[in-house]
Amino acid sequence: MQNITNILLEFSIKNNLWALSKKEAIASLDKYFEETKSETLFKFRGLNSKDFILDEKSQELIFWQSDHETFIIKTTLSLFIRSSPKFEIGEYSLEVGENAEIEDSWLYFH
Repeated sequence: MQNITNILLEFSIKNNLWALSKKEAIASLDKYFEETKSETLFKFRGLNSKDFILDEKSQELIFWQSDHETFIIKTTLSLFIRSSPKFEIGEYSLEVGENAEIEDSWLYFH
């Protein structure tokens, strides 16, 4: 198990996954607020990506079910509003493949 943990850590550092996830999360938040200006929930009105704290939550090494040699790494950030930093209000997850290219991402509000 330690070997898998080392592989994950080395890959994450080599490809700077935490920084990439934060950059992509900011872009996703900006896109969300731009696309939903008139529909944004009351608690988010007037906010933008700069109003959020992005905290490192977890990284997971996930193997495809059919192929135990191909993997993705899922990096998850907790989202907090700066004015209420004690309460997690959502998550952003980014999945990258073994070539460090983005496979998928999610922005989720609780």
